[in-house]
Amino acid sequence: MVAVAVSLVACNTSTPNAPTSAATQSLPTAVLSTVTPAPTSAPVQAPAGLAVAFVADGTLWLWRTHEDPVPLTTAEAFPAPQLSSDGSWIAFARAGNAVVIGSDGANEQVVQVAGTPGQISWRPGHAEAYLTTPAEGETVLQRFDPATGALTEIGRFGAEAAFTFAPDGEHLAVVTADRLQLADAEGVVVGDALDYPAVAVSDTQQWRPTPVWVADAAVRLFTVTETGSTAETIVWEASLDAAPSEVTRQAGAAFGGLLSPDGRRLLFVQADSTLGLWDLETGKARQVLDAPGSAALAWTPDSAAYVYTGIDPLQPFVIGLEPDSVPRPVGSGVLSLRWLTADWVLFTSVAGAGEQLRLAEVGTSDGLLGISAAGAIGYDAHVAP
Repeated sequence: MVAVAVSLVACNTSTPNAPTSAATQSLPTAVLSTVTPAPTSAPVQAPAGLAVAFVADGTLWLWRTHEDPVPLTTAEAFPAPQLSSDGSWIAFARAGNAVVIGSDGANEQVVQVAGTPGQISWRPGHAEAYLTTPAEGETVLQRFDPATGALTEIGRFGAEAAFTFAPDGEHLAVVTADRLQLADAEGVVVGDALDYPAVAVSDTQQWRPTPVWVADAAVRLFTVTETGSTAETIVWEASLDAAPSEVTRQAGAAFGGLLSPDGRRLLFVQADSTLGLWDLETGKARQVLDAPGSAALAWTPDSAAYVYTGIDPLQPFVIGLEPDSVPRPVGSGVLSLRWLTADWVLFTSVAGAGEQLRLAEVGTSDGLLGISAAGAIGYDAHVAP
């Protein structure tokens, strides 16, 4: 199933304001005397230099290769905790506020913001956390510097906006249900906006495209024109120095589609519920998995293979793009999956009323890092070079 569209809708933006006085507190790390230790299977095989931050049952943990997880403080699972690009800081949410803490458990700071944080992300290559909060039909984008405690409003965008940084951290793509806008790290809008129709996927939710940076200066995303039988999927490219342009389009609505990291291919569920692959450079699509009920979960970082599920939605496999590739299993009972290196993935799986966080080397066994007795686990990871 493939689809997309174009439309013209304005987006609220503003030039950056001067740094405001951040309402922050430097607090000692909380004493967690009632925390039940997160289980690990011993030993857990893992890539060297891996650090995993995760929240389970209200506690933020840090797990490192060859070490047991350490409880740091109390936290909420969503938005998921985020490790800075050098692994030295963790940003997360608690009681409606944004919080940052050193990965060693020191220098905890509560960042009091107006509205509940919707997204928290670190700027690549910088110790700066960016976060969004809602504000009367808008999304406020702010930056927090844990070294100085300064909280700066970067800009205001449309309702329920999400942002994605370019690999070099100098620009970001801000996406709402009906607009893509590029901006620099100071919030200054760059280039022309791309407007497209907002498409409802339920009575209360609109579909929001996910952009993929294909270079430091260019981003691709696909949009969907509608949900009906005449729907189309359109792939767009926007850059810092050129107007947004259409790459290609095809019939169908690819709501469950995934763009490859290089922006050259789109995995999508076809009308017959099988998995298809759309080559955006040639415009040709072909079936890659003939099992009805299949779905795409993730691409490998090099765009050479992808992770899919078949008839059993909780049993994923990794397979290359070539037709004669041999699928390799990745864990079992998988709910979400995060690629780490060429051969390692993190994933959550079902565990009674809660979830487990597991680490797997593709095609081999996996190990247990942590468990939530009730509810979901939010997680992020950093692999030191």
